[in-house]
Amino acid sequence: MVDFGLVETDSHDPLPYRLGEIEADLREILQEYQVTNIAIEQPFIQPEFPSMTKLLQVLGVINLVAYRHGCLPTMIYPATWKSNLDHPKAEREDLTAIVEELFDLQSILLNQEVDAIAVAYTAWCGLGQQ
Repeated sequence: MVDFGLVETDSHDPLPYRLGEIEADLREILQEYQVTNIAIEQPFIQPEFPSMTKLLQVLGVINLVAYRHGCLPTMIYPATWKSNLDHPKAEREDLTAIVEELFDLQSILLNQEVDAIAVAYTAWCGLGQQ
């Protein structure tokens, strides 16, 4: 693992602006690290939630940027990456401890970071679908 982190935007900004920020940040990351593979956690789609529309738009931006960079994202279901580390219903604390041990990390503060690292590791192990 070279690095990990989150791409964040200001929730008060209009959605088109936020999507543009995500696109620019992701392009910069792909170029800086010479990325050849991308893994994304496959969301559980529930149309009744208003935030789902925004999430699907973000996934569209990620897919487009990845395609233009020359790679197709590997989609990983939550149960797949959890099973790869432990089991599908593993506790958050156990998953965090496993990721910290696998990658010799002292402390991961955010659950999203644990999830992102685990998703990438699972794709690296050859699981998931394009």
